[in-house]
Amino acid sequence: MMFSRFFESVQSSGPQLSTKNVIIGINWTGMFFISEQEEILLELTFAEILSISREENDDTNIDDLLINTVQKEDFVFKCYEAVEVVELTTLILETIKKNSMYAIVVQDYTHPENSDTYLKLTKGDLITFESGINGEIVMSPQSTWCRGECNGKIGEFPTDIVYVLPTLSPPRKKIVRLFKDGAVQPRKHAAPNYNTLQRLKMHNLRKYANENFRAHIEAPRRSSTMMPARRTTQEELWRHTRDPIKAPLLQKLQKQKELFEQAVAIFTMILKYMGDLSSAKSKINTDLIFEPAQKNEMLRDEVYCQIMKQLTDNRIQFSEERGWELMWLATGVMLPSPPLLKELLEFLKTRNNDLAVESLNRLQKTMRCGERMHPPYIIEVEAVKCRTMQIYHKIYFPDDTDEAFEIESSTKAKHLIQAIAKRLQLKSSDGFSLFVKILDKAFSVPEEQFIFDFIHELVDWMKETIPNRTGDQEIHCNYQLFFMKKLWINTVPGKDLIADLMFYFPQELPKFINGYYKVSKADGVKFGALLYRIQYGKNSLPLQQQVNTVLPQILPEDVIYMAKPDEWKKLILSVYNSQVEMDEEQSKLEFLKMISTYPTFGSTFFVVKQGTDKNLPETILIAINRNGFNIIDPDKRVTLETYEYSKLNFWSSGNTYFHIRFGNMMGASKLLCETTQGYKMDDLLSSYIRYMRSQNEISG
Repeated sequence: MMFSRFFESVQSSGPQLSTKNVIIGINWTGMFFISEQEEILLELTFAEILSISREENDDTNIDDLLINTVQKEDFVFKCYEAVEVVELTTLILETIKKNSMYAIVVQDYTHPENSDTYLKLTKGDLITFESGINGEIVMSPQSTWCRGECNGKIGEFPTDIVYVLPTLSPPRKKIVRLFKDGAVQPRKHAAPNYNTLQRLKMHNLRKYANENFRAHIEAPRRSSTMMPARRTTQEELWRHTRDPIKAPLLQKLQKQKELFEQAVAIFTMILKYMGDLSSAKSKINTDLIFEPAQKNEMLRDEVYCQIMKQLTDNRIQFSEERGWELMWLATGVMLPSPPLLKELLEFLKTRNNDLAVESLNRLQKTMRCGERMHPPYIIEVEAVKCRTMQIYHKIYFPDDTDEAFEIESSTKAKHLIQAIAKRLQLKSSDGFSLFVKILDKAFSVPEEQFIFDFIHELVDWMKETIPNRTGDQEIHCNYQLFFMKKLWINTVPGKDLIADLMFYFPQELPKFINGYYKVSKADGVKFGALLYRIQYGKNSLPLQQQVNTVLPQILPEDVIYMAKPDEWKKLILSVYNSQVEMDEEQSKLEFLKMISTYPTFGSTFFVVKQGTDKNLPETILIAINRNGFNIIDPDKRVTLETYEYSKLNFWSSGNTYFHIRFGNMMGASKLLCETTQGYKMDDLLSSYIRYMRSQNEISG
């Protein structure tokens, strides 16, 4: 027989072998104890070895080698090479365990739901892992549930109640029987390394529970009728558990039927998110935890109590880390009642987890900025899972540039607007706004609304209104954040060069090219020369050689028809050549100065159809600006009606219409428009009126 390694030793205690002088041989099949005459005295397979270690002996200076077996036999040998024996044996044991397909149940287990999804296990049962699963997966700290076969049934089992056998082939029945009465302890998931003093300093809900938690409930509820609560054995409701609760923790919820059911369901979702309860590998939607709580203060208290409970004396590292993720998410969106808030603050202050510090900071920001209306958005959930608590979002600008800005759970639109204006060194943020673009629609974010709340609302709206033809229940809505000028107030070209170049010019140029301004031939020549220089610089060849291609890039279609191409070429080149000293920036500024003299400068334009006013064309151009609501003839570019904001009586909008009334109720006229941009017109009018009122209050 060939062994990989041999080690001389002397037995000092344990079951007696025929001789004390023993050679220990180790290979990949097991451990062998051999006499000096090369007789095998004892053979131990690796499945029989529960542990191997060594202890230093100060009296003899020879280490003690300790071997513990499933037969409850403890061998002790004196061995000069005990370190090598332990290292080699441990290496082989760990390698075989990682590749093993077998485990022994070391603790009886019955799932509370008593469902066929889960295995009912008895101590000593043998589990064979499902295909694709091995010991390395089962022993991973992140793996709290796995699937396997036991006693002819396939189902899920908690990984902390099994001992992975170091064997690559089905173990002998004799070995399995030994584990029935063996002293193998349940596996620990690398419990957090807190010393006794640290644990004593950690605040928990013991005292709060005595005054506010329910009594122990003896039997599980099996109907919608709530069981009476009565105290039997002491149930420490403030400590971590892996079992679903039978009733809410808080006494005040016991007689609230709907809240009762919601609280129990929420705790089950918390267990699944933390890995304490199997989720059958499905992704847990944290909205199911937070959304009900945000609608009811009592449920908010209940959720915070449930999370703190699961973070108290939690010996499973993976579970505790996922619990802190929930705490981080919760503190960014909602607050408990004042009595529980004191407990929560103390709880967070006495924990040394990094997420405890982050959660405390978030809680304090929520106390200052207010609570969110919606659960944490998916970006926030994914961020905390990756431990990247700083969330950076790309913001796009009209000049085709973009920059990344940090957005926190407590960030409102006004906060981000101020941050952007400061970084870009804008002289004023008046009239600027954030826009969220989803598909072909762009929505302005109200300044007082939390950004992630607004996005959450838009995505929910998209899921409700956009048909999902793929059958996939989860719709992923891609969106972008834009920063632009919305209300054109205090807009004077030349006053803020950065705003001119980044915002005013790129936002006004499309309006000009689309023909929303009534431009004369003389102005068309000037505008054309400026825009040509902006696009082509000092190169005059494109205009000379490809005039028909260039003209639509620098002039509106209706203006182009005012002259023949060759005439435009001659007139524009004449002005262009007279401005040889002008560069691109100067040309943009000059363009803005010219366009700002037009009465509809800074307008947002809408082409709509109307059928209520016979005095107006069927198709009209509506311009909303600082002066009010303007109705323009789209062909003649003539303003037909202008209504100041004081004359706007009522308006409403839908997916396909915009309806507005002018004047007082007695002599009111109305206009009903067909448009898909009604939501944008509605928002613009409301924003301008809100701004005008705020200015009147300041001046008044």
